[in-house]
Amino acid sequence: MKKYIYILLALLVSICLCFPKIKNISKKTIKKDRKVEAEKFVNKLDELGYYKYAEKEDVILLKNEMKEMIEEFGSQGTLITVWDEETMISRDYRYYLCDGEDVFEEGGIPDLLKDLEPTFRKLDFKINVDNFTEEWDDINKWLNTRIIINGTEYIIFEKFKGVGWGEAPMRIANALNKEMEKQGIKEKIYLIAGGNEGNLVFLTEELYQYMYKYFKDPIYKPLELNEWGKVMETEPMNF
Repeated sequence: MKKYIYILLALLVSICLCFPKIKNISKKTIKKDRKVEAEKFVNKLDELGYYKYAEKEDVILLKNEMKEMIEEFGSQGTLITVWDEETMISRDYRYYLCDGEDVFEEGGIPDLLKDLEPTFRKLDFKINVDNFTEEWDDINKWLNTRIIINGTEYIIFEKFKGVGWGEAPMRIANALNKEMEKQGIKEKIYLIAGGNEGNLVFLTEELYQYMYKYFKDPIYKPLELNEWGKVMETEPMNF
């Protein structure tokens, strides 16, 4: 009986000694797999034209930054960019900060349009803001906001009484997407996250579909406007 007990104890000791080694091998395997996954992901982005607007000297930097994100977080990660330190424009000319609070505040929409101008030029998107009005009704405590882009009026807010941190980005993005479609531009604006962490990105349908399938977290992956509105619990527009 004692003989069997000694054998069992010896086996347990061997397992305990081997476990750290097995765990270490497992970590190395995951790290190796993530490296392969990151390389594949970035190569696919390149193939689909994600870096086509970037300056040639910036492409490697952008790719390496994205690889690091995937190696660290895999499909639970998100898009990432590299910012020009002087202009604070993303070097891929696709990805922008879109703080919902800033966009909703007075003058926030014109400010956002100004920020997006570098990408508008890359897309050859011709945009003329004929008129922009923000009117706060102090009696009824509601907001009316309208913008005329290339001759078409878009109602951003009408008798709006809420806090439009989600509605403002979603509705101006909708207006821009419609105007880009009129000009035959294959890129659209997709939204990522929201509130003070909000971002937007210009993507083709192919890029969007690839990213949508790859990234798993609905808050931190690019979403079409209606789906983004549902995820962020924003008042729908049915567009």
